[in-house]
Amino acid sequence: MKRILVFRHDNIGDFLLLWPALSLLKNAMPDTSIEVFVTPVLKSFTLACPYVDHVIVDSGDDLAIRKEIDARQYDAALVSNSQFRIYKIIRNLNIPYVLAPKHNWYQYFYKNRTDAQYKVGEGCWRGGCMLIEAFLTAHNMAIPALPKRYWDVTTEREHWQQYYGKQNDEKLIFVHPGTGGSSGSLPTKDFIKLITQVDQSTQHKCRFVLTFSGEEASLAKDIYDEVSKQGVNITLAKPLKDLTDFAMQICLWPAQRVLCILRGCITYQQLDFMLAENLNQKCAGRR
Repeated sequence: MKRILVFRHDNIGDFLLLWPALSLLKNAMPDTSIEVFVTPVLKSFTLACPYVDHVIVDSGDDLAIRKEIDARQYDAALVSNSQFRIYKIIRNLNIPYVLAPKHNWYQYFYKNRTDAQYKVGEGCWRGGCMLIEAFLTAHNMAIPALPKRYWDVTTEREHWQQYYGKQNDEKLIFVHPGTGGSSGSLPTKDFIKLITQVDQSTQHKCRFVLTFSGEEASLAKDIYDEVSKQGVNITLAKPLKDLTDFAMQICLWPAQRVLCILRGCITYQQLDFMLAENLNQKCAGRR
């Protein structure tokens, strides 16, 4: 197969959860061009993904999208985000193999279907992997092992150290108070409480960095004003170029033991140095 198209045209987090599946596909078929259909906001981030070779952007013009897909002569299409609209776009195109998950009534329009519903207790990224695993199995290909790291950006470490002015003995804690898309978020007062609790629960030198974009600027400023009054070392992040830069710097810092608080949910990465047991218990309900 020369080209495979994967459909994942929804939210940022949903696409990020597809990375394990894309790694399976690319590592199983390294000479095949793996191409992804995504929303406009995801274009740069998708191009940065090491398992993606080409991007088709959802312009909203289904006729133009159909012509673009037809022109690229795909050998297979994998519908990770199944919608009736997608079926209509690819219907009767010359794509030899199309695989869709067993979701919704229009699944029955597809000749090839598979169970892509992850089990209770599994990470939701498993759904995408199940789709790819079914595709590889149907074509008698071995399923590769998942990598320990999906995106190696360690060569960018010095750049981001300089960007944030990080000191050698300083622990950076990134806080993103925005909604992050379809998910909800904490009230401003809870962000303030969470930041101050983390600051009070460690003896290490910490600096909180408030990240934001667009309309989130006023929310970040409100948190900054209140927290800084309490003597906490906190700064507003400098603007970033795009989503790829934001993802890259978040991906890089955990290797240097950094805690990220995203939408009020604490992501724990090598936090043996950081939090007291009582704070772990308090924050457990936020995860």
